[in-house]
Amino acid sequence: MMRLWGRLAFLFFLGLGVRSLSLPQAFRGGNVHFLGNDGWYQMRRIEFAARHNLALPDPDPYLNYPEGGRSHWGPLFSQGIALTSTLLGVDPQNRHALETFAAWVPAVLGALCVLVAYGIGALLLGPPIGLAAGILVAILPAHVEYSLLGNLDHHVAESLLFGLASLLILRLRGLKKSAGTWLWSREEFVWTAAGGAVLWLLFLLLPSVAAMYAGLLWVVCLGETVRGGRLWPIFALPALLLIPSALSSLQAAGEVQRFSAVPRWLMFEQFSFFQPLLLAFCAVALKLIEELEATRRADAPAASGPRLARLSVYAVGCGALAVLLAWPVAAGLQGVLRGSLWIKYIGEYHPLLMPYADPVLNFSFAFKMCSYLFPAFPFLYYWIGVKEKDPFVWIWPLLLFVLVMLQLRYIYLFAYPLALLIAAAAVRLSRERPGWKALIAIALLIVLWPCGRWLWSLSAGSPFRYPTLSDQDYAMLQTLGQKSPPTVGYDNASERPEYGVLAPWGLGHAVVYLARRPVVADPFGHGVEKEARYYTAQTPAQALAVLRENRARYVVGEDVSNPFLGRIYADVLALPETHPLRRGQWDRLFQMRLLASLPVLGPDGKPSAWGHKLLYRSPEGQASLYEFTDLGALPAATPSKPKASSFRPSRIPSPAQPARPVPQPVKPVPPTSPIVASIGDKGRVSEKDLADFIAAESCYGSDALNSRKAGFMRMLETAIMEEVMRREAGLELTKADYEKEGQRIDRETRAPEILECVKKYFTEDGRGRYERVFLRKNMIAGPFHRFLQFDPKVQKQAYNIRDQVLAKSRQGESFVDLAAELKIGYSTRTYTLEEPREDKKEYIKERAAAPSPTLRWSPFEKQFIEDHLKALAPGQMKPEPVDSYDIQFFRLLSNDDGRYRFESLRIDKKNIRDYFSSIPKLRCAIKDPELKEWIRGIPGNPMLSALDLE
Repeated sequence: MMRLWGRLAFLFFLGLGVRSLSLPQAFRGGNVHFLGNDGWYQMRRIEFAARHNLALPDPDPYLNYPEGGRSHWGPLFSQGIALTSTLLGVDPQNRHALETFAAWVPAVLGALCVLVAYGIGALLLGPPIGLAAGILVAILPAHVEYSLLGNLDHHVAESLLFGLASLLILRLRGLKKSAGTWLWSREEFVWTAAGGAVLWLLFLLLPSVAAMYAGLLWVVCLGETVRGGRLWPIFALPALLLIPSALSSLQAAGEVQRFSAVPRWLMFEQFSFFQPLLLAFCAVALKLIEELEATRRADAPAASGPRLARLSVYAVGCGALAVLLAWPVAAGLQGVLRGSLWIKYIGEYHPLLMPYADPVLNFSFAFKMCSYLFPAFPFLYYWIGVKEKDPFVWIWPLLLFVLVMLQLRYIYLFAYPLALLIAAAAVRLSRERPGWKALIAIALLIVLWPCGRWLWSLSAGSPFRYPTLSDQDYAMLQTLGQKSPPTVGYDNASERPEYGVLAPWGLGHAVVYLARRPVVADPFGHGVEKEARYYTAQTPAQALAVLRENRARYVVGEDVSNPFLGRIYADVLALPETHPLRRGQWDRLFQMRLLASLPVLGPDGKPSAWGHKLLYRSPEGQASLYEFTDLGALPAATPSKPKASSFRPSRIPSPAQPARPVPQPVKPVPPTSPIVASIGDKGRVSEKDLADFIAAESCYGSDALNSRKAGFMRMLETAIMEEVMRREAGLELTKADYEKEGQRIDRETRAPEILECVKKYFTEDGRGRYERVFLRKNMIAGPFHRFLQFDPKVQKQAYNIRDQVLAKSRQGESFVDLAAELKIGYSTRTYTLEEPREDKKEYIKERAAAPSPTLRWSPFEKQFIEDHLKALAPGQMKPEPVDSYDIQFFRLLSNDDGRYRFESLRIDKKNIRDYFSSIPKLRCAIKDPELKEWIRGIPGNPMLSALDLE
């Protein structure tokens, strides 16, 4: 027994240690960086469940904005982590602690999978083979990749539960069947109940894929039943347990988009009666086979009394269930096989030997994940099968091999039989040829060499198939969360957010979790066509129409000159070959012009053009964020219920003609309006302010931001900025300022009907109310941000460092030494005037060696060279720094063949969060209890952190 526990401990910690090699990538800069895309939305669900008694946001208003959407995931993974974290005392309000706990979960589950591999091998072929199989699963990239620390996704949980179910089936077949047809021994009952419970958990994890797993396990159980096993209860138990889920999901099922028009109570993507009926069919079919085998072995006539009745009932039941299931099963197979244009470009849905979008055989991926023995798998399968003569050895590995050849995502399941057969071959051969042990060991090292190289590159921090969110994108999303007004619905899925964010679908989940903002497009496939329409637009009118239709207030820049990305957008929209995207004419695309240059300055000094105001651009220019300031021209939209998740992009509705806006009546407010909140010395928010805001916003149509909370937040933030500017900068808005702003809006508005509607409401109250409620916030925001960004007192520390850099660099001190001495950012880059087309290998090698490497060329590089580097000689520094949202110095290192290699220093300025945390608090008294509690519960808004709530 001690030897067994020693083996298990060794295997567990070996598996955990290997899966922890990604620790430097997952934990860096004081933040948790989950691998891939889905981990961010898993974290959103985990956080929600931990804070709301295991409830999940379903449907989620932050997906597929403005309609809302559903994920196709089951509840088990998110709720299981949330429940475990709560039991272990992790504070759900402490985001970093919860993220850290969740990041370790896949590594721990992966280590448990190693123990499962040992159990399967030991039960099937003996403990030595089980130990070898466990060691191989611990190190095979085929399994490690999906269970790395930080790879927060349900794949590793699928692997664990499927492996456990297989292990329990093996354990059951070793038990002697008790006498009688319906009776079990205690041990048989325990193991049968455990197998059924594991299968039930597998359906709770992912209902659509679990149906396929149940089918695979049913085929395995079919062979065991023919041999006299009693395995039908493993399927009967979860069939009963899933009935409550099916009943509770009937209403929700009607809102979910489906591959075909199957009845909603039989749909397969979400919980319905499809799952319990499928499991019931498996149970009844196995029971029918068991009865037929018992009749054959007992040599009893099938027509004898009770036996004939039972056989008839089972046969009729199988037939009826098969007829019921034929429609959804056929529809599901059709949807999976056909897929969609969007799914075509997701690697995990491709066959193992064609892991990329191009249908070309490629063995390199299989070698890297599965070792050089992969092509020999059929021979190992045949050799071990002949030696063992065990139906399980014949059926189980073959099913998983076929599965991974269809879709490489199931490679984490294939790791089990692959490790088992390699281990069996090595152990059997060493027993048959004792003198060959050293030779066999050397051969194993050779065939496992690709796996070793993969693990070594992982330990060295090299990129792999699940890259973390780049530091640039992370900083950009933090900026989005800080500089955009909060939206409702993040902690209450019944509320509808006020606006959305248009970002590349791959960033969608990170936007939802990190910035807490709703997205138009996300990795579930929602909104991909909408996103593609914007990023492939040739004119500003085409691009702005997409933003207005979807009420997108913020936009993440995307470099569509990337060939792979360009192909996705071109195929999704079926663009003609003459389209600039297909012909590589990037300068004709609106988004690329936006990235390359923004010649017009916005009201707060940030570059702006075509209604896009630049809020953030990374030093390398690869990440950019814009605020769309033309919300006033948004057409009215018809409110709709949240739609559900789909595996493929939804169709884009044709935009409706905007109705002429009419101000909506509001509840009358007494002439002497009560004060809702007082801020600082002069700041006030009254009931009249809120009523005016709601009435004026109603002119924007049914999608207006006209809730009482939205109005209060707007007026509160305005008062905070006014009080800070009055106290810290001695600035107050004048009558002339209001006149100038009013004239500008009259002159530049693109929605005269809406503006006319707003003015009509304020006719009775005069100009003063119009200015206070409608003009004031935008007027104070510009001066406030200019003050924050450029005031010498606010940015005293940054400007002191700037002066030191100027003085010391003129004395000949190097950028590297200055960065170390002053603790500021240092980086080197190579930019070119055009995308390199020759000698690419050297260029790619140089780019990959840089911090935060990126291989994509953007027209921004050309613009950057012309603005900052072209006038410099090698070794010369740009005389003056670039003073914007940070302070940057540039020095040209070399200019060879049009490649401008330069180094830069970056001094971070005090941001809005740091500023508000450094100034004296503003006294704030909120008299409305509901609004006060709402404000207290809003995390992350830096302006609210400046308040001293009484």
